[in-house]
Amino acid sequence: MNVISNHFDLLHFTECIFEKPVILGAKIIIPTHQIGLLPSHPLNQTSELIFLPQCCLIFEQVKKSVRQLTGYVEESPGSGEFKPSSDLKRTVIDDSFPIVDEPVTLFEIEGIFQNPLEWVDWEIESAAFYLLD
Repeated sequence: MNVISNHFDLLHFTECIFEKPVILGAKIIIPTHQIGLLPSHPLNQTSELIFLPQCCLIFEQVKKSVRQLTGYVEESPGSGEFKPSSDLKRTVIDDSFPIVDEPVTLFEIEGIFQNPLEWVDWEIESAAFYLLD
């Protein structure tokens, strides 16, 4: 088990699959599958993009968390092809965090929730970020 602090700029999120986040006080833990690690990331010893099958994204001393969610619908029943639906857009604001006096950084992530099937654009303001593999 590795805990990697920082190196957020060396992560690739587009193919990520997120599970339901766990919010504990001022901490958000996001179980994640298929996160990309760019070359130079401490867990990537290659010169190419690699993917971690699973890990957790951990944000500590969170000040703000806002998710823009867009649902997907199957184009025709049984086709297995999905498209975003403007009728299934919603915003989730996580706002039960204690007051944070430390300076925060804006972290932006994107990926997919599978249940229900939704694309997420997520903004998290927090004082610290860790990746736990």
